[in-house]
Amino acid sequence: MIWRLALAASLAALPAACRPIEEPPGPPGGAAYSAPPAQPRRNLQPSPDVHRWLEASSSVRLQLSSLRAELATLQQLHVENHFDDFLALDPASLDPGPLSYLQHFLDRGYFRIEREILLQLLRSRQARSAANQTPPPSDLPARLQAALQRDETLLIDLESAIARYRAPGTDPFLIPAILTESALAELRQKVAAQLASERLHIQALDQQIAALQAAP
Repeated sequence: MIWRLALAASLAALPAACRPIEEPPGPPGGAAYSAPPAQPRRNLQPSPDVHRWLEASSSVRLQLSSLRAELATLQQLHVENHFDDFLALDPASLDPGPLSYLQHFLDRGYFRIEREILLQLLRSRQARSAANQTPPPSDLPARLQAALQRDETLLIDLESAIARYRAPGTDPFLIPAILTESALAELRQKVAAQLASERLHIQALDQQIAALQAAP
C-alpha cells in the first residue's frame, strides 16, 4: 500500500513538473530576469522488473474483483437465512415440512460453512503474519513482489471460500408429501441426533475461532 500511495503522489505531481516555466514580468527599472536552471529530466519509464510486477498485479486484481463478486452471490443464502436460529429448534415439536428442511440443512452442513471458512482464513492470516518480512522502502521491485504475493494469497483464500460455499451443491430439497407416523417418528429421532452432534461440532469450531481471534 505504501508504494502505491507514493507512486500515485509522484504521478499526481508529474503534470506540474512538465509544464513550461512562465517568466514573470521584469521588475521596475528594467532589470533582467534570470530563469532558474532547468531541472534534470527524470526517467519515467519503470525498470523491466517493476513493469513486470505491475502487469502481474493488475491481472491478479482483476481476478480478485471477479471472485469477490462471485463470493457475494454465494453468501446471499446465508445473509438472508439466519441458520443459527435453527439450532435452537426442537425436532419433536416440528411439523413434517420444517423437520425435513432442518434435516437438509444439517445434511448439507449449512451451520458450519461460514465458521469453517472463517477458521481457515484466520489460520491463513496467522501463517502469513508469522512469515511476513517487509522489504526496505528503497527496494521497489521487492516491495511490488511482496504486494503481489499478498494479493495471490488473498486470491487463494477467496477461491477456497467459494469452493466451500459450493460444496453442498444446488440440488433442490425433496420434501415428502406424506409421512406415516412411524416414518415421522424415525425422522424426528434422526434429526434430533444430528442436531445434538451439530451443536457440539459448532461449539468446537467457535472455540477454535475465538482462540485464533484472541491470538496476538
